[in-house]
Amino acid sequence: MATQEQIYTTRVVLNSTEAQNEISALQKKVDELRKKKEEAANAGEWKEFNNGS
Repeated sequence: MATQEQIYTTRVVLNSTEAQNEISALQKKVDELRKKKEEAANAGEWKEFNNGS
């Protein structure tokens, strides 16, 4: 039985400004979550802390 092979090439163009904005937004969210986690730990809210809430 003969086999067929197809090769596809995809070109991706990325707007670096858009990517940097997304990275910045994600970093801000991470910072907010870390702050909330620290606040929960310091307040003794272990149930929320352990649940990741």
